[in-house]
Amino acid sequence: MDKYKIRDLKTDDIERLVEIDKICFPDEIVFDKDFFEYLLTDPREKVAIAITENEKIIGFIITIVFEEIAEIATIDVLPEFRRKGLGKLLMEETEKRLKNKEVQIILLQVAENNSGAIEFYENLGYIKVEKIPDYYPPNISAFVMIKEVGA
Repeated sequence: MDKYKIRDLKTDDIERLVEIDKICFPDEIVFDKDFFEYLLTDPREKVAIAITENEKIIGFIITIVFEEIAEIATIDVLPEFRRKGLGKLLMEETEKRLKNKEVQIILLQVAENNSGAIEFYENLGYIKVEKIPDYYPPNISAFVMIKEVGA
């Protein structure tokens, strides 16, 4: 893991984030440049970190804080770097930083047909609490998953 580094995201990273998001998600749900700019410049508290290899971003996570609850807006890891513990590293670092911000609960949405992601989150201690019909296009429901991280 020594060749991978975690650092804060910057607005200069937006082009790379868009590029990675297009690789990681179907066209119907990718975030555009304006949305990434909004996420990174929004005045609310956030945890926005990247994992890099040789200074190049290979994955990232953006989480927005709403007082005691934080929502993971997105987590992306390039396909060739998956199953190497990098997503887990991003999640663990995010959880650590959110605890320091006195967050009690982290929530996220995941497509009901994304069994790999659901298993990943469950292995990290997230539980399904709700199903939202037609959350993702085209007509794909999502599970809301949460994890209590507060004391």
